[in-house]
Parts: sequence; structure tokens; C-alpha cells
Amino acid sequence: MKTSENRINDFTYAQIEPLKTASRIFRSFGKHILISFTFMVMLFLSTSYVSEEIATSDLRTEYYAPDMYRGLSSRLEQNSCKLFTCHSFLKTSHLVYDMYQKFGYKPVWTINHRLSSSATEVIQLLNNAAYYGLDKNHYHADELNRLYENLRKNPRADSMLMMRQDLELLLTDACLNFMIHLRSGIISTDSLYSSNLNKELADHLYKGIRHHDVTERILALQPDNLSYRNLQKALEKFLNSTILDDQRYEIPDPEYDHFKSYAAAKSVLARLGYLKDKAGENDTSVIHAIKEFQRYHGLTPNGILNKNTRKAMSLSNRDRYLRIALNLDRIRKSVDYKNECVFVNIPAYQLRVIKANKVQKSFNVVVGRPYTPTPELTSKIERITTVPEWNVPKSITLNEILPRVKKDSSYLIRNNFKVIDRQLNEVSPKNIGWKELTKENFDYYFVQNSGHSNALGLLKFSFNNPYRIYIHDTPSKRFFNSDIRAYSHGCIRLQHPDLFATYLVENNLHSEKKPDISKLVSRKIHKEIILSEPIEIQIRYLTCEADEDLNLYYYHDIYNRDGALINTLFN
Repeated sequence: MKTSENRINDFTYAQIEPLKTASRIFRSFGKHILISFTFMVMLFLSTSYVSEEIATSDLRTEYYAPDMYRGLSSRLEQNSCKLFTCHSFLKTSHLVYDMYQKFGYKPVWTINHRLSSSATEVIQLLNNAAYYGLDKNHYHADELNRLYENLRKNPRADSMLMMRQDLELLLTDACLNFMIHLRSGIISTDSLYSSNLNKELADHLYKGIRHHDVTERILALQPDNLSYRNLQKALEKFLNSTILDDQRYEIPDPEYDHFKSYAAAKSVLARLGYLKDKAGENDTSVIHAIKEFQRYHGLTPNGILNKNTRKAMSLSNRDRYLRIALNLDRIRKSVDYKNECVFVNIPAYQLRVIKANKVQKSFNVVVGRPYTPTPELTSKIERITTVPEWNVPKSITLNEILPRVKKDSSYLIRNNFKVIDRQLNEVSPKNIGWKELTKENFDYYFVQNSGHSNALGLLKFSFNNPYRIYIHDTPSKRFFNSDIRAYSHGCIRLQHPDLFATYLVENNLHSEKKPDISKLVSRKIHKEIILSEPIEIQIRYLTCEADEDLNLYYYHDIYNRDGALINTLFN
């Protein structure tokens, strides 16, 4: 069934042109006949083409709709998307063309000098772009507002048709650009706008306008995963309860000025909602508020105003907003897990097992140092190894172990290493002239025997990747108690590998007799366990997340990536 708006459009383009010709013929028969004819036309319109959006008096100005049709058709078919009444330019011109071609080059957002209900919805959505971590100024907000105001105030101006065409093209471009960013993240390279990934967006927008559910269809383009959903909703909550100011706070070191340090901290805690009542310098409520703040900033909740805590407190509300927006963009570009996934967030130092968009298990991890960072990747965990040996990577062999052996030849024996030559034969360390060896002529491999002192600990989880990293146990348990847990060479050290292994065996291994992980480990039995259903693993870098209660968590930017990306994407 056609909507009233479609009926109006059908009448306008199919029948108004013949009526213009008829009007000129009837004019020769005299003033009274012309008035009668006009009355008949208006009566026909009012009874057969009733529109909920357009007042009857507005229909007389829609007499110029064929000019709109010809203008849009000419500009788009000649690939001339230049805007004549504003200074913006179109970033999605080929998609704009596709969309209007589907509509037969009819205007879709304007009716005379007014906006359609779909246009009003979309403009409201674009004005609320901040709720999705996007900047409304990327979507011609000022120009659209100016064009509409000029059109509304001067509906019969000579430039009315040109302004209306510009508004049509500009709003379509803004909408398509918003859709690209909402689905795929902010794209800084213009050539990516023409990628095959975006070609169906014109059809998606066309269907939304035709079915009067354009807002729902646009928002449906967002990623459908737990990480994105929670963070986007938490951002809405944050913006509705926060003033986006640029005020930053300097928290003095309490060792130098104890009173000023706690006074400044109290001010920040009250501003952020962690401290709601009046409290003295060392009141229990202040210490509790500091601990809560630390918990939501990836810090050990000890109530002490240490360096990392003071640094986290110094951020302005706008800094926090940009951090949230950046990570929504990261998720759009890289996080796309389906039913079940092992998700490692590097700055959070956490590994989570996610199933059906719910966190099933969560474990603390240690990740790579800033100069040996853990890479971001997607793969599948295929096997578990109990009591593994460690084949030392060449970089660690040459840069760390070889220099130690040259100083102390007993290092290898004390740390349970064996030396393997090119023919894969074991060689006694005593038979090697270590002082003559250099990085250039070193021709051996180091393998550390299994056991508690092994760098991999007692469990290893393998997944195919070009970086030769894996998840493993570690004998260095003390690092799990640190605020900053970036100490590895790039591999991921897991705090409770036995629990993780047991979960995988129970859920991803189909066997009547499943191996008992605890027994294999306690008896020091080396075994390769191949999972029947390898589980996807995604390793990502997110410095801000939210939980299901929409609490925001901010993490230390351990690899110093945020600043440059924020400048690139949002400035």
C-alpha cells in the first residue's frame, strides 16, 4: 500500500506537468474559467491525495517539483555534486548518486520548504552523534541548519530550488557518512569510501526511507557484541550526567604536601561521583572513594594516592569522553566475535571467555612490555600442552641469554636449558667456546626443559599466528599483584591456567574420557591435547570498557597509542 507521501510524489511527477499545460490553455478562456479550474484541482488534491505532513496550501509551491527532479537528475547524472549555496563538499558522492537513482531522482528529505518526518528523524540522530562517540560536525551539522533556516524563512526566494537541492544532497551525504562511521569506524582515507563494503549502504538507506524506519535501520549497523553494546550505552549515561569541560586537575604528591594532595583528590572524587558526603582529610569515606576510583581505573584498590592514581585523576571530562569515543571506534574496526570467543584486552590485563554475549570466565594476565608489545590478532586456540618445554625465540637467545652465558657458563645448567645444534642434536654446554660466539656466528638453539622453573610454567595454549606468541603459565606469580602488568616478551601469561584449561576441555573437547588437567600437571606428564572445536581468540587494545551495569573502566595506555589516534580521528 502506498503511503500518503508516496501518493503525493506520484501525483506530483506524473500529473503536475500536464496540468501546467492545461492551465495555460484554459487561461485564454478567461479569468472565471481559470478560477474554476484551479478550484477543481484543489478539490481533487484535497480528496484523493491527502497527506499527514503537508498542508493543502503548501501543495501550490510543490508545483516546482519537476524543476527539483530535473535539477537533481542533471547534477547527479553529470556527476556534478558541487554544492552551490554552502561551503561543504560530499564525501560519498557515488553513494548519493546510487540512492537518488533508486528514487528516480525525486527529492526524499524535503517537501516544498519543509523537511519530511524522515529528515527530521535523521537530523536529530546526527545532532546526537556524540552518543555514539562521533562528532556531529563531521556530518555538515552547521551547514544543514543554516540551509534549512534559509529555506524556511525564504520559501519563495529565487535561490529556493538550489538551496533545496543542496540540502537534499548534503543530508544524504551526511547520513551515508554517519552510517559508514557507525558500522566500520572513522575512515581517514577518502579512497576507502568507495570500497565494496559500503556499496550496499545506499540501498539500506533507501529501504529505511521507504519503510519509514530510517533511524532503526541506521542504528542496526552498529556492532552487535558485548564490548560495543555496553560501552555505547555507558557513553549515553556519561553524557547525560556530565558536563564536558576541559578542566584538568593536578594532584600533588602526598609526600610533599599531604593536605593539598587529599584536598585536590577529594574535589576530583566528588566531581566524578565517587564521594558524595563531606569528609575530612583521612576519613574512611575518602579512602573508600579512592579505592572505588582505583577499581574503575585498572589500579590496585589500596586507597593510596600513588603516581598512577594521581595521573588517572588528572583527566578532564572531555579527555574521558574522547577516550570512550576512541575505543568505540576501535571496536567498530576490529572486534567482531560471534557465539563464543576468548577475548584478551591488553591494557585491561584480562582474558575473558565470552559465550552468547556473556562473560563466562575472567582471568588476570601479564602482557608484553612497551618495547616488546603483545600484538593484536585473531586466531583459534587449537591445543593445550601440559608441562611444556620452551623453545627459546632467537631474539631472546641472542639479546638476553647469550650475553649471560658468556659471563657465566653455568647459567644454562642452573636454569635447566639444553643446547641444540643445526642437526637437532643436543650439545654439552661445556664443549662450546662461548667467548668466541657473537650474534653473527651463533648457530645453536636453546630449549628449556619442562618443570616449575620453565618460563612457560606447566601449561601452554597454542594458536596459529605469525608472531609466534601463545598463552602460558608462569613461575613469576608476583607480577599479577602489580598495577602495571606489562613484563613479558609479547606472550600472554595467565594467572590461573589450570582453570582455563579445564574450561576448554569441558566445553571444546568431545571425548568420552576427557583428560584430567590437574592430574597431568601434578604428575608432571607432558601431553598435547587437541581441541575438537578450536575456540576463537581475539587479542585487542582497548583503554576503556564498560560492564553490563554501564560502569566505565579506564585503563593505562601502556603502549602510548591513544594520544596520536585521538588527534587523528577527532581533531
